[in-house]
Amino acid sequence: MSNVTDRGVIDITLEEDNKYVLIIIDTLEWKFSNRVNHGRILQDKINDYLQYIVSGQAAEAKPNYVRSYELSHSILIASIALIFSKESENS
Repeated sequence: MSNVTDRGVIDITLEEDNKYVLIIIDTLEWKFSNRVNHGRILQDKINDYLQYIVSGQAAEAKPNYVRSYELSHSILIASIALIFSKESENS
């Protein structure tokens, strides 16, 4: 399984509650001594995910979803999800 240190790779994708979810797996420890480097690694990974969205690759992968973004962070699983809402049947 890939994680935050693997550039250019989406760690996990899933479909949940009519949403296409992109998850970053961050297994690195947040220590005072590595906080700057860790932050840069995480920033690079988030930028990779944003590029995946902006380039249209996410839309190609899931054409029935419309762009609607939600950024969340879970300390328990240390993940960041970028979520697409599925287009409603009525639109």
